[in-house]
Amino acid sequence: MRSNKSQSLANFLLVFLTLVIVTTSLFYISIKENNYGKNFNSPYALDSVYSREGIINFYLQDILDHSAVSIKDKQDLINNINSIALKYEKNDENVAIVLRSIENLKEEDIELVENNGKIESANAKFNVEIYYADDSLNSINYVYTKNFTASTTEINSLGE
Repeated sequence: MRSNKSQSLANFLLVFLTLVIVTTSLFYISIKENNYGKNFNSPYALDSVYSREGIINFYLQDILDHSAVSIKDKQDLINNINSIALKYEKNDENVAIVLRSIENLKEEDIELVENNGKIESANAKFNVEIYYADDSLNSINYVYTKNFTASTTEINSLGE
């Protein structure tokens, strides 16, 4: 009779401790999973984000190049950036990201480089956020800060 009770206690402890170990392991894995990056099934997700980054950087540099010509102060540059940005088509996703980045631009993000009391160039720091999602449940939220520099002298196009 004693061996039956001790065997029953041993079986109970075995099952109970196994459940504790499994539960603890699953809990540990779920906590640690939040700290690791996810693997993507498709390289197209990253390729899409990087190609959009290049297009967005081009737009921001182009806007800054045209906005910095003959500026007097930081507020003048911000006003020029906003007026040029309004000329872009709003239905393009990349332009929408550019416009959000411009909306977040503050005077603290702009540095004017002067030489002998004349503004030679303007540096602007844009915060950009690109979001991508596809049908296979891959999603990327890519946030970066990029500095752009533009000269304040007149821009000459190739045809002139």
